[in-house]
Amino acid sequence: MLRNLIKTFRKPTAVTLAYRELEEARRLLLEFQKQRDYYTKLSEFSEVRIAHLKKLLAQEKEHE
Repeated sequence: MLRNLIKTFRKPTAVTLAYRELEEARRLLLEFQKQRDYYTKLSEFSEVRIAHLKKLLAQEKEHE
């Protein structure tokens, strides 16, 4: 039991720290890719919306 307690509070090795950092970098990459995809779709939506509104306004101008 004392060994487990000591093991818990022992400084992690460089390899352990590197694995932790790698996992954190992977998590961040996944999060940033998700955000990129979200904003790409949001941009596409805005572009379609702008085109639609321009078309609508052009049609209104023709009917004046």
